[in-house]
Amino acid sequence: MAANLQDLLAPGAPELVSDLLATLLTQVLRTVFERGKFPTPAEIRALKAAFARLLN
Repeated sequence: MAANLQDLLAPGAPELVSDLLATLLTQVLRTVFERGKFPTPAEIRALKAAFARLLN
């Protein structure tokens, strides 16, 4: 998954970025399978907000 993500990222993006995104996507998929449904738009907004706070 991380190797495929590298193609979607900006050229020269650090490997750490693709590794973190792969981990995040893996966890999202695990949650989808456990809950049997995709995250709601509100959950996605909350996740994005949490990452924005973390990265600022």
